[in-house]
Amino acid sequence: MRQKVLECLREVCPAVDFESSCRLVDDGLLDSLAIISIIGELMDRFRIDIDADDIVTENFNSLDGLTRMVEHKVA
Repeated sequence: MRQKVLECLREVCPAVDFESSCRLVDDGLLDSLAIISIIGELMDRFRIDIDADDIVTENFNSLDGLTRMVEHKVA
């Protein structure tokens, strides 16, 4: 699942190194427009719903956080 999420993220934000950063939001690597684009792509790709409650720094600060969120939604 991690690899599929990573592929999706790279399509939306190819300049961001998702594998080495664990502070994507905190360090300003992802802004609000990037997050909205990521949400849309993840929802389409994995056929999941991402609610306002899911849009927290913990879920978007790292590849692992995003993968956990997607895995939880897919389950």
